[in-house]
Amino acid sequence: MDEQQRELIAVEVFKRTGIALSADDPVFVVADLCKEIIKSDTELYIDKQQAVLKAIREIPGAISDAVEVVAKSVDRAEEITRELAEAAVDKAKAEATEAITAALVAHLSGANDSLAELERRLKLVGSSLRAPKASRLNMVLGVSLLLCAVMLPLSMLIQQSALEKAQQESQYYLRELTTLERSIEQLPPMLQEKIKRNAKP
Repeated sequence: MDEQQRELIAVEVFKRTGIALSADDPVFVVADLCKEIIKSDTELYIDKQQAVLKAIREIPGAISDAVEVVAKSVDRAEEITRELAEAAVDKAKAEATEAITAALVAHLSGANDSLAELERRLKLVGSSLRAPKASRLNMVLGVSLLLCAVMLPLSMLIQQSALEKAQQESQYYLRELTTLERSIEQLPPMLQEKIKRNAKP
């Protein structure tokens, strides 16, 4: 504390109490101690204020990091949903193709057996083709052969229709999975993370 400050304090004390203070009065020591305490408290306050300001400045970065984590979780959930949809469609297509192939093989096998039987019967009755009864039999066999020829494309058309139906069902499931994916995107991040964990094989 300089001399001018001491004089100001002495004058103020004299005005209020009528007591004159000397330059080495102990009250000036008390004033110096108070000044040091205030200075120390001020420095501490400034340090704490700087720490608070630093924490406030770091908040946007923390929010950005949190948003990035949420975005990555949503992307992963979308990827998992997409993989599940593709797997379901591939499985449905494979099952439909396998069923149609098996049905075609069975039908063609039956058709070959029928044709072989017709050929055998034709050979058996080859010696009596000129007889009226044989003509009727030949007509029946011809009609049967014609029916087989007509039924084979019809059967293939039915199998094609079944394949198209299976593909339509696959597309339906894909649309449902897409809707589910959009619903997942609207959920809170914690639920999305839980869905992601449950979706892992």
